[in-house]
Amino acid sequence: MNTLTNFLKAIDYKITDSSEYHWDCYGDEIRCIDSYNVGLTECSALFTKNGGTIRELTMHDFESLRSYRWTDPQFTQARKDEALSIKVDDNVAYGDINFIELEMIEDMFEKMTAVTKGEKYDTRITIPVDLTEQEFLKWRVLLML
Repeated sequence: MNTLTNFLKAIDYKITDSSEYHWDCYGDEIRCIDSYNVGLTECSALFTKNGGTIRELTMHDFESLRSYRWTDPQFTQARKDEALSIKVDDNVAYGDINFIELEMIEDMFEKMTAVTKGEKYDTRITIPVDLTEQEFLKWRVLLML
């Protein structure tokens, strides 16, 4: 579920900053909550004021020089279009570090939870796969060979 509660659990409820979000791509009344561990990590959530539905999550792991972003798929193109219109490189997280785009919000929550606890996390990207039972069994057999 894409709710603020999931984000708060992932960051162990350690909020260090909050602000209004001023881009238009996610609609009206969007807020931002940040959780900083100075020099180590930063996790942020953009969410709706009413309902707490997450529109975007970002995580910067400054030690490993990795930045991840998950965007609600309904808003990805709007974000890209707005960035283009205001001449912002949508791929850049900070400096010369680009975002690694995540397709599954659960993948982001797992990474955030681990980095918040100071644990190593899986840097691989989880992708959704939709297979029929027959397709799954076929691939399973092929992988066993």
